[in-house]
Amino acid sequence: MVPIPVFWTKYTATVRARNLKVVPCENCSTEYLYILEREGSGIGTSVYALNDAGAADHAKAAADDTLQSVLENDFDPVPCPVCGHYQRYMFPKLMETKGMGVLAVKVMLIVGGCLAALGALDLRAGESARRTWNTELGEVPCSSWRD
Repeated sequence: MVPIPVFWTKYTATVRARNLKVVPCENCSTEYLYILEREGSGIGTSVYALNDAGAADHAKAAADDTLQSVLENDFDPVPCPVCGHYQRYMFPKLMETKGMGVLAVKVMLIVGGCLAALGALDLRAGESARRTWNTELGEVPCSSWRD
């Protein structure tokens, strides 16, 4: 079998744009605007350099299509400037922007607090067990028992 060399040229394009988004507030019925900024990217490939111009044009067109779709369908979690309410559809993205770091810190603090509380309870139980010694005649302080 004879190896056949294949080469290609990959073109990428990135475009950025802004769009005004109109949001009706669910809480106070105010309509407010914010600017949504996004970028789109596209890729075009030309095998054996047969269609370099077409690949570059395809990359640009794909980037434009991607950007247009993102600007139409995406949103940012922006609260109402009048009442401060986030719209219901914004909550998943609002929680997503908080990041896993905040969640990890919360979990670590809760676990650390529980462990500290258990350790404090264990120490107190150990101290009370060392203070007295149960005998048939009653409780005897440990210090007088050991002396």
